[in-house]
Amino acid sequence: MLSRDEPCYFKHCFLSKGWNTLDKTLRSFWETENISKEQPIISDELSYCKKHFEKTRFRKPCGRYSVSLPFKEIIQENVNLGDSKSIVSKRLDQLWRRLDRDPKLNNLYTKFIEEYLSLDHMEERSQT
Repeated sequence: MLSRDEPCYFKHCFLSKGWNTLDKTLRSFWETENISKEQPIISDELSYCKKHFEKTRFRKPCGRYSVSLPFKEIIQENVNLGDSKSIVSKRLDQLWRRLDRDPKLNNLYTKFIEEYLSLDHMEERSQT
């Protein structure tokens, strides 16, 4: 244990590089950090997303903002999700069986879903 009367010892460590290397490093840093006054190049996709955002955003009565997801027009017209509906259906059936076996987990899951709904993180939809 140190006493209050013991002297304090300080150690210093300095790293010195050659001036040329230091100068080169600093120049590289400032070139990287330099903010260009040129306008950024906006791709067609970025332009589409920006227009989509401006067109589809709105504010909900609760004060939150909502915007629909941007899909590429080509994909939106010809959506092919494969066999995902049957996979999702099987996973949902597995979940129901597991919840039936474990009442405590079922209760926690139900509370979570109710809270999720009350926070407007999701909404109930009809099956299509």
